[in-house]
Amino acid sequence: MGEGSNAVSAARGVSYLWLQTITQSVAQIVAFAFFARLISVGEMGVFTILNLASGGASALMGLGVSSVTTKFIAENIAQGKKKAAASVYYKSLLLSELASIIVAVVLLLSKFPAGVSNLPNSPLISAIGMFFAIDVIVIIGPVAAAVFYGLLEFRGYALIYGIYASARPLMVVLLVYETGSLLGLVEAWVISDTVLSVYVFLYFWRRLGPPVFQFSTKYLLKLSTPLYLATLASFLYSSFDRLTLIPLVSLTALGVYGAAVTAFSAYSGLIAVFNSVLLPVFSGAHGVKGPEVLVDSVRTASRYVSIVAMPLAFALIATARPALTLLVGGAYQGGVIPLAVLALGSIASIVALSLGPVLIVLNETRLAALTSILPIPLGVAAALILVSVMGIVGASIARALAMLLSLGLTWYFVRRKITVKLDSHTILKSLLASGGMALVMEALQLFYYSRFLLPVYLAVGFLAYLLGMRALKAMGTADIDLLRRMLGPHFGRICDFLSRLVLST
Repeated sequence: MGEGSNAVSAARGVSYLWLQTITQSVAQIVAFAFFARLISVGEMGVFTILNLASGGASALMGLGVSSVTTKFIAENIAQGKKKAAASVYYKSLLLSELASIIVAVVLLLSKFPAGVSNLPNSPLISAIGMFFAIDVIVIIGPVAAAVFYGLLEFRGYALIYGIYASARPLMVVLLVYETGSLLGLVEAWVISDTVLSVYVFLYFWRRLGPPVFQFSTKYLLKLSTPLYLATLASFLYSSFDRLTLIPLVSLTALGVYGAAVTAFSAYSGLIAVFNSVLLPVFSGAHGVKGPEVLVDSVRTASRYVSIVAMPLAFALIATARPALTLLVGGAYQGGVIPLAVLALGSIASIVALSLGPVLIVLNETRLAALTSILPIPLGVAAALILVSVMGIVGASIARALAMLLSLGLTWYFVRRKITVKLDSHTILKSLLASGGMALVMEALQLFYYSRFLLPVYLAVGFLAYLLGMRALKAMGTADIDLLRRMLGPHFGRICDFLSRLVLST
């Protein structure tokens, strides 16, 4: 990403995915606010279990091929090999679908969720399990997203998934209201995921051509197997706190923590956009110029990731209380501190964002897997100790510690492969400006608190961050020029305004 064209490509990719993610987040937040008020706090605990199962099923049936698919499609398209890229996609989809059928059969035989989570076995619970198993088969989301990223079609992905992710939660609310139970939830999942999968399959047929399966299954699985372990580890890494809580706390406490994690997930979805964009951009540059380009790519990425993502973490830390209570209501007040702790821990994940894609680009998938696998034992051990003392707050602390360890491991492994040169000056200045922003937002809440003033707190905080970056001279004309190239002439006035605001004369 050292050259301007790659930087612009990445920046545009981030902007498209952010628009999609923001649209999706707004729809999910609004829908979840209604959804949380249609069910009890105890039923929210059941919803947390279903969400965990959905994430686990996705990890199992994905076989770890997503990142490898993105890498090979990006490299083949950069070299003009369209048929080879198509073969990678169709082979990955075939393997993923075979795995999804196996997962669905296991779910049905285990009588999930009653047979797994000790819920009462009833016709309603059985129907929920059946629809859930059907959804596991029809969804092709992970592989489809990987193909969009590999093709660098961030705009198309943002449009299609923006519509899907906005319609899905609204359908959930309507069917939960109509059925009066969580059965409506899984029904909505099946309907929306079926429509998306059919459309996306036809979309790629037109883009890449009819099915072809020439890519080596053995080679694909050889590279993806470590990442499969990493995907499963990532699921455990992001879920061990809730999995630890299930046998230790009541459904009500699990529901409170689940609501906090849902709010955190809306924020972390924005952060994850960077990883989705950086992997194909790094892969394309590496495929053309070789590994030496990654040194400058990492430095440039660390600069812009810190400028954009760091204030988001501090904003969530400072506004955890109004954000959570506005989202789901005062009954979930107990989730405020866990949400703030999770946001604090995510600072480590932000720093790691510009490093993580390097290992996959260099085919070091085993090392990439270890960055997710090794933190789990520490996290589980910490959770078992802390939950008994601090309840759901202890679970959030354990997850934050795992994020910190993951950063340390990623840094260590990447340094063994390339020279690591993060833009430490910009990262430090962004940390200082974000910290000042958080203090301003906290002071506003101390002066006058209302959860309905959350947009005001955020707007004032954003202004404080920009002024802080100006005072620290963290941004230059090159940053504004990159923004102009990314947005185009139609947004010239916005760029002029930001230039006057953040650049000191």
